[in-house]
Amino acid sequence: SPLHFLSSGVARTEVRCPRVLALLVDSATTDCLSRAGAPLIVIAGAKWGTGSPRGWAVKGTVLLGARVLIAARLERTHRSKLVGMGVLPLEFAKPDAAASVGLTGGELFDIEGIANLRPRGELRAFALGEDGEKSLRAVERIDTRGELECFEHGEILRYVLRQLP
Repeated sequence: SPLHFLSSGVARTEVRCPRVLALLVDSATTDCLSRAGAPLIVIAGAKWGTGSPRGWAVKGTVLLGARVLIAARLERTHRSKLVGMGVLPLEFAKPDAAASVGLTGGELFDIEGIANLRPRGELRAFALGEDGEKSLRAVERIDTRGELECFEHGEILRYVLRQLP
């Protein structure tokens, strides 16, 4: 589900992790991370990043500690910002993949091929939930060699600093 910003500026949504929770996003991610001991993955729909607080889509993802975002569709500007902030942007190979395999948000993910990224490469994501394992194909949305090099440095600032004499 997309983030909804309340008048107080606090983001609320239902966040699911190994057991279903409905919490403030920052509380839920801290709880999920402490229990799972794994990097956070954001599963996003086709409308992720749209709306009035558009700049916060990427900032919020990074501030929550997410390392991977898998979306039905990514806009160019959001995709490049994710790369520059050190978050691996992925698109489902089929836009309705999350719904068609029945993802609930309570799954643990294993993404095969992350160690060998290449621009626009294809990866397999395995989602292990209470009802078994589901397999999904995803396309890396690191589109150029330059973006890949930046991503491998962890983020744009580290990449630029390492280029200085």
